[in-house]
Amino acid sequence: MEACRSNTSDVLLNGDVLVRVVEAGVTIATATTRNLKMLVELKVRPSASSKEFLVRLTDDHDPFVLYTCVVHEDDYHTLRHTQGLLVDFNSFPHKFVELVNACHKENGKESPRFILVLRCSNDSEGGATLEVVEVNVFKHLCHLALALVPAPTQLKLSYLAECCKALKGQVAAREREAAENEQQLQQQLRYTQEILAKTSKEAQQLRTEISQHVAMSSEKEAQLIAQEKEKLLKVQSDADRKADRVRRDLEARKNNQIEQLQSKIVSLTSQNNELLEKKQRAESNVKELRGRLSCAEGDLDRCRQELAHTKKHSTRLEQENCTKNAAVRELEVKVSHLEGELRSREISLAHVQQMVETLQHQKGNLEEGLEERRQKLLKRENSIQLLYAELQKSLDVIKKLQKRVKEEHMTVKQSSRSSPCGAG
Repeated sequence: MEACRSNTSDVLLNGDVLVRVVEAGVTIATATTRNLKMLVELKVRPSASSKEFLVRLTDDHDPFVLYTCVVHEDDYHTLRHTQGLLVDFNSFPHKFVELVNACHKENGKESPRFILVLRCSNDSEGGATLEVVEVNVFKHLCHLALALVPAPTQLKLSYLAECCKALKGQVAAREREAAENEQQLQQQLRYTQEILAKTSKEAQQLRTEISQHVAMSSEKEAQLIAQEKEKLLKVQSDADRKADRVRRDLEARKNNQIEQLQSKIVSLTSQNNELLEKKQRAESNVKELRGRLSCAEGDLDRCRQELAHTKKHSTRLEQENCTKNAAVRELEVKVSHLEGELRSREISLAHVQQMVETLQHQKGNLEEGLEERRQKLLKRENSIQLLYAELQKSLDVIKKLQKRVKEEHMTVKQSSRSSPCGAG
């Protein structure tokens, strides 16, 4: 993995793909679908002058999902031989990306022709197989299968650190957004409080003006009534009605103004309450985000501790890996020797199969000749039986003739014996 970081890479695909996850013992028809993120890279190792093909699957909602598959240029012939691929290593990454794009285009259809299938295994290592499957009426045809393995611990920790960093950035952005919202709400609250204070002062002034106006009107009416009581005895009832009508109209206008101001005060009070509720919700969101930030920082500390522990463990695993690599090289030598013996045995087996085919052909010819001879023999047996029956008939006729000849001969003898006696 360290060598891969220093290599030049060409990103062929980096995006979301829809994958059908098939657990052990489950069919594709009942599989669950998940939206995973796929990264396809073609890396070049300048030191070894060779290339390697990398496929990585991750889940934005589950940072512990991290599958990788690395296909080296030297090992590609094994994959090509086992799966019957027709393309070379240089064309393989682009053809794989074309298959993935074909699966992505088919996702919106009710019956897609190409699908991506992730088969999970039951072993303790937690490996999986990524398959590109063509769905037809007859069967599910697998065009390509790549063995995915869980990423090493060091890569997982670096990936988790990146996820924590991104989450911390999101939390900081949300904190800034919450602070800005809080500042805006406070400004709106201050503005509303100022408007409410001004409105309260105006209402108080209106109340005092109304009371003064009413008092002055009452005094003027009393003076007019006292001065012109004698003059206006005849029209007292009309003047009283007119004064009452004027007072009612004035009181109605003032009451209407008071009601309008009171309704305005109620609306401003409700707006103030709404702003206070928004402020409380913003404060609760800020507290929640701070709690999540503290949890993320705790997770980051735990990940750092696990990283230190896994570094020690990785050094020990690298030592064990060196010994295992030596054993693997010995086994590869043995495998190459066994493959040579297997090829020679396959050649001899092909020769034996050729001889068997020729013998089987000769056997078929002999069986055909034997069948013809059997048929001829049956015909001859039938003819012999017919001849035997005719011979029996002829023998019966001969026996009858012999018997008749014997009888005639006896009669002749008897007649010859009797004839001389007669003459004497």
